[in-house]
Amino acid sequence: ISKAKKKKSARIVCKCNALSDEKIADKLVLAAKEGVKVILIIRGACILEPRKNLRIYSIVGRWLEHSRILAFGVGKQTEIYIGSSDLMYRNLSLRNELMIHVENDDIKARILKHIKMYLGDTVNRRAIKRDYGYEDIQLDRKEKKFNSQEEMAKEAKQLAL
Repeated sequence: ISKAKKKKSARIVCKCNALSDEKIADKLVLAAKEGVKVILIIRGACILEPRKNLRIYSIVGRWLEHSRILAFGVGKQTEIYIGSSDLMYRNLSLRNELMIHVENDDIKARILKHIKMYLGDTVNRRAIKRDYGYEDIQLDRKEKKFNSQEEMAKEAKQLAL
C-alpha cells in the first residue's frame, strides 16, 4: 500500500485453496482501493468478489494442487512466502501453520515463473465474476492453449533427469 501511495508499482499475488478470513480479505480490498494490483488464485472458497485492481482466478485441473504462495511486489524485488496454510480463520488463528520467506534467488525466480504460468493458463484457469460464477479464459486468435499443470509436470521431469 505504501508503494502504491507513492505511485510505484505494487502487486500482491496470492495462491491458495481457500480465502475466508475476513481480516485478510479486508486488507486485500484496502490494498486494491489504494492502487495495489491484487491477483488471487484461489482453487475453492473465496469470500471476495472481483473489483478494480482485484482479480480472482481458480485453477482446477487434473491434479489437486497444495501450493500456498504469497508474493508481494514486482519483478526481482518481489518478496515471496510459501507455506502450509490457506487464508482461513481456523488455519491462521487456531492451528500451527508454517510460512517461510523465500530468500534464495534461484527459488524465487522459479516461483515467479510458476506464477506467470498459472496466470497464463488458458485451459484450467477461470475468472471469478462479481456474481461468484466462473468465466472461462478466452483465447485470442493467435494464442495457443496453455495448461500450467502439464507444463509444470514437464518441468519436473526435466529437473529429475
